[in-house]
Amino acid sequence: MQSVGLAVCALMLGVLAIREEHRVEQMLNNDPPMSLTQDTTVKGCTCKAASDCRASVHDGFACDWCRTEGDCGKWSLQGNWDYCKYPEMDPYEQQSASEKMDQIWKEMTAPDVIGKSGKAKSILGVLKGMVGLSMREPFDNHYDVLPKNRTKVIHSQGVHCKFELNIEAGSYTGSLARGKQEGIIRMGSATSLDVTGKPPFPGLAFKFLRTGVHSGDFVALRASGSSGGGYAFFDQEFSKIVAPPAALKALMKFSQASNCQSMVGLSDLCEYAQDGTRSEESQPGDGNFEFPYDIRFEGASSSVFLPDKKMTDEEMLSYLADIKEGTTLFNVFTKESPMAEKVKIGSLTTASECVKSTFGDEKLFFRHQRMEEDFARRPEWIKDVHADGCVPVAGTYGRDLQCPGIQNYGTHYGKAPCRMDEKKIVMNHTFEGKVVVDAEYCGRPCNVTSDCPTEYPPGTQSFPPHAVVEASCGLSYFPTVPPNICVLYCHHEDEAFTARKPQCPTGSECLYLGGDNFGKEAGGICVHTKQD
Repeated sequence: MQSVGLAVCALMLGVLAIREEHRVEQMLNNDPPMSLTQDTTVKGCTCKAASDCRASVHDGFACDWCRTEGDCGKWSLQGNWDYCKYPEMDPYEQQSASEKMDQIWKEMTAPDVIGKSGKAKSILGVLKGMVGLSMREPFDNHYDVLPKNRTKVIHSQGVHCKFELNIEAGSYTGSLARGKQEGIIRMGSATSLDVTGKPPFPGLAFKFLRTGVHSGDFVALRASGSSGGGYAFFDQEFSKIVAPPAALKALMKFSQASNCQSMVGLSDLCEYAQDGTRSEESQPGDGNFEFPYDIRFEGASSSVFLPDKKMTDEEMLSYLADIKEGTTLFNVFTKESPMAEKVKIGSLTTASECVKSTFGDEKLFFRHQRMEEDFARRPEWIKDVHADGCVPVAGTYGRDLQCPGIQNYGTHYGKAPCRMDEKKIVMNHTFEGKVVVDAEYCGRPCNVTSDCPTEYPPGTQSFPPHAVVEASCGLSYFPTVPPNICVLYCHHEDEAFTARKPQCPTGSECLYLGGDNFGKEAGGICVHTKQD
């Protein structure tokens, strides 16, 4: 009997231990999700359960879409459909930079993924993947992990380290400001050594986690291009400006996403500091927002150079994974403009062990910023850009190349911080003896009203023809409203004609501009005030 009692006691203790372990695991897994399933669309439709968001041949594999429930969406013979919407990740994004780092690194080093690598793709697999996936999504998506149904086609294997970037020179803002910046670096070859039988095409990807906003990401490759290098991974400098390989140019996939395929932008990286502070006046045309044209990385010491001998994928990854914490990997240089000389601004040192991880290979995502966004802010660069694979264009921000429903962190006509393609307008106004101080709104530069976005923020309501909120490129008959900037014009007829009033977006109000010469029926603009 005593032995039976001991057995029961041991069993109960085991159950309690399992429950406690499960409770602790649940506590550890209370992290907010890093991505959400795209199950809604641009028009507010619901994707059918059997229809995942994917690109397809009907629009040249340009943007992700799904079949929709009921009569919602666009009609086709095969059934209704619509472009998928990428939901914003507010609970995750509102975390501090250190909380996001901890969450990602916990996933990176989980027992079931650490020390393992994703599967290298065959040449046919790479080509199939390149053709069948949207190339716009890596530029449009701000997530830190890949969305559902997305896989890495190139750069499918790598090694990951935390880093410290110590910046001692330069006048850049945001995440390239002087001082210590932190993040995650991924190192690997764009192509498989085993599949091609050739030396690697070394590549780097950088992620700077930032408090309350999306991460600042960019990528760099061996500056000399896809051929001509040896097996020594760090023997040549890296740059974010590299001519695309001929095979990728022939596929014309990256041309779907950008007219400047040989570069990625850095303006987003310099827009926010790691504490989430936005660079002062970081709007188009303002002067206190500084970012470089190029950033380059040179191996800092002989301790990081891999041997220049033929090796396999696994051997190369093992060499990279042997790099110790505290190793100075790179001296870091920037070019302020296309014609400027490169200048050393600091050094990059590993701040953790470097690990292989299937989470890093299969889920971690690094956004590519369109160079069009940099050119829109620095149009003076364009005349000096003569890079293979780049047709620089000013002023577009790449809007014509974006997919519908992208996550762009804020709607048009919102409250600052404004979207990248908008400018913050602050105005003081007196009406009916009341001084409205620091009324502000976000507006896109425009020449005519048709340039202005017509997807209005939540809460906007119009009751045409008598009470309307609508886009306008300035208001020519109200000189206090800046010309050539999109605004939401709110107006209604005399109350004898209508009891309904136009509703500006949630959190804003209609600032009537009538003054002595016009009544309220003449209208105004939707603004945010200090009282909001």
